[in-house]
Amino acid sequence: MIKITVNGKKAWITFNIKLDQGDKVELLGSWDNWEKKNTMKLKKDGNLAITKVLPTGKHYEFGYLINDKEWICDDSTDFIETEFGSKNSIIKI
Repeated sequence: MIKITVNGKKAWITFNIKLDQGDKVELLGSWDNWEKKNTMKLKKDGNLAITKVLPTGKHYEFGYLINDKEWICDDSTDFIETEFGSKNSIIKI
């Protein structure tokens, strides 16, 4: 699930996901060339979360990499087919 808060030309996007305890989850996205540098943090409610600040007026593709093996999309967003035969979540801010 994602929450988007827009303020002018910037948006704060909070990404939340609930998985098995102990899973390592990386948020990867088109905003930073799909680099693995956004490890999600465990919150008190048991969800993993991270907030990104991104420019508005653009489309962004993203997904969650679970334990460096499994790629999943966010159920609360639309999907787009990739050239690799997989799917990415997509949002427009």
